Amino acid sequence: MVVVIILIVLTIATPAFRALLYSSQRSQATNTVNAAALAARELALRSANGEDGAVVFVYDRDGSMRIIPAIRVGSVLEPVTGGGGSTGGGAQGLAAVPLVRRDVFAPVPQVATFEMPTFWNVRGYAPARSMVEFVPGERPREDVAVWYNSSAYGSTNPDAPAKNEGNWVFPETAFFDVDQQAAAAGPNRPTTRQSFMIRFDARSGGVSNNREPALFIDPRPSSANRPGGDRPQATDRWLRPDRAENLAAWAGGLLASPPIDSRGQPLRPPYTPNADGVRLSYIGMASNDTILVKPVSRIAVFDERRLAQSIGARRLNSETNSLYEPVAPGSGAANIRIDEELFSNWSSEDDIREQINRWIEGDTTNDGVIDGNDEPQARIFLLRPGTGELAEVLR
Repeated sequence: MVVVIILIVLTIATPAFRALLYSSQRSQATNTVNAAALAARELALRSANGEDGAVVFVYDRDGSMRIIPAIRVGSVLEPVTGGGGSTGGGAQGLAAVPLVRRDVFAPVPQVATFEMPTFWNVRGYAPARSMVEFVPGERPREDVAVWYNSSAYGSTNPDAPAKNEGNWVFPETAFFDVDQQAAAAGPNRPTTRQSFMIRFDARSGGVSNNREPALFIDPRPSSANRPGGDRPQATDRWLRPDRAENLAAWAGGLLASPPIDSRGQPLRPPYTPNADGVRLSYIGMASNDTILVKPVSRIAVFDERRLAQSIGARRLNSETNSLYEPVAPGSGAANIRIDEELFSNWSSEDDIREQINRWIEGDTTNDGVIDGNDEPQARIFLLRPGTGELAEVLR
């Protein structure tokens, strides 16, 4: 009789306990995002040099998500290519090729990194055509796909359907060859490490109006293909962000240097279009020590497990704790892909992308409409322009 009573109590109490635990983790996840955003806003307001602050969302290879307050440390000028763009060639001057100036952000050692509860993640809203940008200097106008060019988002095709739609994007920062220094796609092609950020204006502390792509310094966790390998000399360390105690200072020093050769020695001017390739391989768009980020004004906080279950996945990938395939070190893989082995009725990455978008918006029954039959699981937040605080969108 006692055993029966205990089993009855457990049967009643377990769902209630799980619901309480889920609610607690949901609140913790939201509070973590809000606290990180406020820390980044404070960085911007207190910046000694009047530099913008930001909070960057980074997903790691162990399945955890970091939210990192960062400060702008300068900018880099680099040639740009993308789905069809051209950098020029030969011995022309640097100004003769399409160039873009990208702001560079880095974390500061005085500010803590925030970590989301296990399985809780953040997606940012990328409006239609925000994954495509104009290459300056090109005539006639040429649009190229630079931000979010994984296969789920149409790769580097600027006319892919995904580029013409709004998407809730995941921080694709963990799915790359950590032993490779520069992106495998080729010189000046975007790194496969891509994410989003919330950017704060240094003058007002409000959400910045700047919507241009920027670079965030986040060293790849490997000594392979680095100067000095596992035992760098003093002369090697200035090219080793993985050994830097202060990434903001490291990035500022490299940005202030002239173009360098493979030994880290400065080159003599005049510079040809490809003269800055070595330095850019550490701090440019093609570097695997950087993440290409773009500001967003809407984010969604959600449980990855519930998302996976709702869109028909049997489980999450056991290595990445996400819907994505892992990339093995030394493999040279350049394509980020959703793991089709997770789905019994796999159709296409494009279909999965659309299902994710609908689920985030609140269509949890996947019937194409949001009505009384749906129970929205993701919490969607708008950013208050003046303060950066989160304002929940109720559905």
